[in-house]
Amino acid sequence: MVGAKVTVQLNDQLVVDNVTLENYWDRRRPIFPTGQIELQNHGNTLWFRNIFIRELP
Repeated sequence: MVGAKVTVQLNDQLVVDNVTLENYWDRRRPIFPTGQIELQNHGNTLWFRNIFIRELP
């Protein structure tokens, strides 16, 4: 993520490319510049493992 633009690669596949991330909680304000990272589940059994986060130059 650079500014409000987000790019996502999942299993070496580009799935989101330089898209503006919206603030879904208050659309009148820009996305938060810092904060926590949250993982989401919709009620099914789900496990997370081997999640790595690093800052890119």
